Amino acid sequence: MFLTEDRIKLLCKLKMSGFEKTYVSGNFRTEVWYTDGDAEKYFEWLVAVANETEDVDVAVVKQAYDQLFRFLYVMRDDIDRAKNVEFIAPYDWQNLFLSFDKDLVDIKNIVDRHDKSIVDVLKLLVELVEKNKTLLEKIVNENEELFGENAHP
Repeated sequence: MFLTEDRIKLLCKLKMSGFEKTYVSGNFRTEVWYTDGDAEKYFEWLVAVANETEDVDVAVVKQAYDQLFRFLYVMRDDIDRAKNVEFIAPYDWQNLFLSFDKDLVDIKNIVDRHDKSIVDVLKLLVELVEKNKTLLEKIVNENEELFGENAHP
């Protein structure tokens, strides 16, 4: 019942093996649905994706992990396990946020170094222009004499 577009959008083709034909008002009507066996096949496919034995796109892998844990959560009461084993441990959000914070600090440091390099180059260019100001003015004047007033480089 969880393999529906509303709950889990299937990431691979899966045939519905549950069906029932009924005769209503002179017409045959066929209903199809996913069975427990279909859900088991899909679960096995998700495990294969997680184990990297199924060749799929990276975006599909991320979705498959999410769906795999949804399946595990839904089936948590039906899975036999040792009584002292916690099946799903709480996610360590604090360490996740700390790692994001560290990554952001690393990115900021890279950007700061990059910005400093650009500022250093711009300072060198300004110094070069200042040192050669008279030469540059002379070139501009000669250009104006040769090609007219609108011939600024």
